Amino acid sequence: MKYLRNAMAWLLALCLTLSLSFALAEDGHFLLSEKDWGRCKRLTGDVELAVVLVSLPEAAWSGEAREGLEEKIRAAAEALEEMAAGYGVPLRISARYYTTDAAQGIALNEDSGAWAERILGGDPSLPDFGRPAAEGGDRPVLFCINAGGRAFASSNLTENTAEYLVLYMDEEVQYSLMHELMHLYGAWDYYLHPEVKAAAQTCCPDSLMLYCQAGSRVDSLTAYIIGWTDVLDEAAQALLAATAHLTEDDIWLALAEETLDGFHVIREDGYVYTGLLESGVHHGWGRQVWDDGTCYEGRWVWGVMQGRGRYTWPGGIVYTGDFADGQRTGQGVLSWPDGASYAGEFLDGVYHGTGTIRYADGASYTGEFENGVYHGTGTIRYADGSVYTGEFENGTYHGTGMLCFANGCIYSGSFENNQYHGQGTYAWPDGSLYTGGYANGLYQGYGVFYSVDGTVMEGQWEQGTFVN
Repeated sequence: MKYLRNAMAWLLALCLTLSLSFALAEDGHFLLSEKDWGRCKRLTGDVELAVVLVSLPEAAWSGEAREGLEEKIRAAAEALEEMAAGYGVPLRISARYYTTDAAQGIALNEDSGAWAERILGGDPSLPDFGRPAAEGGDRPVLFCINAGGRAFASSNLTENTAEYLVLYMDEEVQYSLMHELMHLYGAWDYYLHPEVKAAAQTCCPDSLMLYCQAGSRVDSLTAYIIGWTDVLDEAAQALLAATAHLTEDDIWLALAEETLDGFHVIREDGYVYTGLLESGVHHGWGRQVWDDGTCYEGRWVWGVMQGRGRYTWPGGIVYTGDFADGQRTGQGVLSWPDGASYAGEFLDGVYHGTGTIRYADGASYTGEFENGVYHGTGTIRYADGSVYTGEFENGTYHGTGMLCFANGCIYSGSFENNQYHGQGTYAWPDGSLYTGGYANGLYQGYGVFYSVDGTVMEGQWEQGTFVN
C-alpha cells in the first residue's frame, strides 16, 4: 500500500508538471512561442546537417581550415549526442559538405535567411535545401565562413524554405554551432532581456542558451523545446514563472536598446572589431583592424588588450605573445619582414628581462634587457664572427667581460661605455700579450707588454704609450 501511495504521488506530480508545461505553451509564453513552428521540430533520431563552406575573396577555405571545421562539427555532434542520451533520447548527427563562393560576407543583423537565399541562388550546383521533407529537404543548413564574425540563425521560415544558421570561424565555433542549432529547433537566447538573463543565471547558469562556452549544457527548458523531454524540471518551471510577464514585444524593445553581448561585428570610424562583447565592450576573444591596416587579434578584458594575442603593423612587423593593460608585457616574439626577430620578455612594450634578438645581418644578442636595451649580463655575436660575453649597462659593454675578435685577438677584463677601462688583458694570435691598466681604450697606469720576440715592457703607461 505504501508503494502504491508513493507511485500515485509520483504520477500526480508528473501530471501537474506536464499540465504546467502545456498550460505555459497554451498561454503563449514567449520562450515557448517557437516550439514546433519552423521546419526543424525535433532534434532526435538521424539528423543530417548540410554544411555549405562559403569562400569569401579575403577568406577562402583551405584544406587545413576545412579539416579544422570538420573536427569542430564532429565534436559538437558528439557532445549533443551525449547530452541527448542523458535524456534517454537517441540522436545521431552526421554532416554532408558542399562548397561555394560569395562576393561578400554577411553583416551584423543582416537576415541570414535572405543572405542564404542569395548564395543558393547564385550557385545552381548547390541542392535545393528548401524542397519538401518528402524529398529529403528537411534538415538544418549551416553556412560556414572562414573568417571571424558573429554566428547566428534564421528560424521560423515558411514551410517551403529551409532554415539556416551562419557560422564564422573562431575558437568557440564548436559551442556556437551547438547554440545556434538550438535556435533552428525553436529555442530562444536567454541573454536577450536583462530579466531573462538574470533569471537564467539563477535557474540554469550553465545553459547553452545563456553562454556559448565549454561546459555549457542543454537545460531542461531547451530540451523540452527541441523534443528531448516532455517534463520540465524545477529550474525550467522557475525560469518560465520568473519571465511569464514578458512578451515578445518586450524582448524586441530590449533588443533595440541592447548593449551588445556575445559574438558580433562592430564597424566604427577608424576600425572594425570582430569578436566577443560584454555589455557592448570588447571582452573575450576578438580581432580589431584599424583603417591603416594595423591589426590585433587575441584576448580582451573590458576593452583592453589582455592575455595572449597577435599584433601586426602595416609594414609587416608582427608581435605574438602576452599583453597586459594594452601593452606588450610578458613573454612574446617580435619579428620583422627582413628576418630580424626578438623572443623573450617584455614590459610595457619594450624588451625587459631575458631574451634573444636576432638581426637581419646574422648578428644576435642573448641575455638581459632593461627598458629596451642590453642591460645586465649577455652575449652578443656579430656578423663578422666577433663575440662579446659579459656585463652591459644601457646598451654598452660595462663591467667585466670578454671580447673575442674574428681575427683571433681577445680582450678580457673591465669595460666602461664600450671601451677597455680598468684592469684587463689583450692577447694577439701571434702570442703577444698586454696585461695591466686601461683608460678609455688605451693602456694606462701599470702594465706589462710581452712581445712575441721576447721583449718585455713593464712599467707605467700613459694614453697607450710606455713612459718608464
